[in-house]
Amino acid sequence: MKFTPKTLKILSITSVGISCAVLAFIITYNWRNENELPEWMLLISIFLPLLATFLSRQSKKRNDNNEGN
Repeated sequence: MKFTPKTLKILSITSVGISCAVLAFIITYNWRNENELPEWMLLISIFLPLLATFLSRQSKKRNDNNEGN
């Protein structure tokens, strides 16, 4: 699938927002409950910012290629 640079930028910002929401959920859940969340929930807050960085770099790279042509 080919995405435009604008779509990639929107996906990047969305994944950062979801990551912040998941991290806030993890913090509030652990603060209010004595039960711990599964370890894989922490991976979501790690991998979504990495995905956002990748998408924003791809967006910038495609935007630079389009301006060069």
